Amino acid sequence: MTITFDEKWESAGLDLYSADFVGILRGTDDYVTALTEAATFIPATWSNNINLLYLQNIGKIERIAEEVWKVPFNYGSIQSQQQQNQEFATESDFARSFEIGGGTAKITHSKATVNTYVPSGQTAADFKQGINVTDTGVEGCDIYSGPSVFTETRNFLASGYNSLCATLETLAFKVNSAAFLGRPAGTVLYTGASGSIKGSSEFGAVTHKFLYSRNVSDITIGAITGITKRGHDFLWTRSKEDVDTSAKRVIMVPNQVNVERVYDYADLNNIPNITGY
Repeated sequence: MTITFDEKWESAGLDLYSADFVGILRGTDDYVTALTEAATFIPATWSNNINLLYLQNIGKIERIAEEVWKVPFNYGSIQSQQQQNQEFATESDFARSFEIGGGTAKITHSKATVNTYVPSGQTAADFKQGINVTDTGVEGCDIYSGPSVFTETRNFLASGYNSLCATLETLAFKVNSAAFLGRPAGTVLYTGASGSIKGSSEFGAVTHKFLYSRNVSDITIGAITGITKRGHDFLWTRSKEDVDTSAKRVIMVPNQVNVERVYDYADLNNIPNITGY
């Protein structure tokens, strides 16, 4: 008897990201043959005209009559396919995410003093763009200026789990010494990774976490110009007492700017399976 496979009437349950079906297979009384043949009839993908969905599972078949079988099967997104069945993933699978901003940084000097106000008859002191200047120092203020966060998720062979961990431990908390994922040297800080392997899956997944902060040149603070700072270096200012003769008062003005390297550098392209996307 010829084996046939048809969708059961009114079998579909649908939404934007999943679809459940029940098929009817006819033509064999053997369990293994029924399951094997059903797999050849069921497409690997299915579209609801909005999203392309991927076959997630062929459920337990049920014999409902002589040489007649009920076969449930369902579709879902590619993400759910990989989460539920990592053994079918490939090492080239990847995902990306990013978040721009969200952090703060403390600054002691502004880009420009817009205006000053003093009582009538008095002269405003020139603090050389200092912010919250006191008689003993420059307190500054916090502004939204934190580095951008981005992540890169990659698969890895389960057999390479130990060597992967060892490599990542040496690169964690390093700044890129060479261009990395299209970003210049000095701008990317590797803040760590998290990963796992499920059961006996051939592949695991690891998510790498980074902070991006751009390199800056031609910074001016007070009368000090031409300052250059790499993305993850630390800049600080030392001020000294001076006299504003017009205002007839002691002021604090910057007389030295230091740019400090606070992280080691490494070639982050050595992170396994990170490039090429």
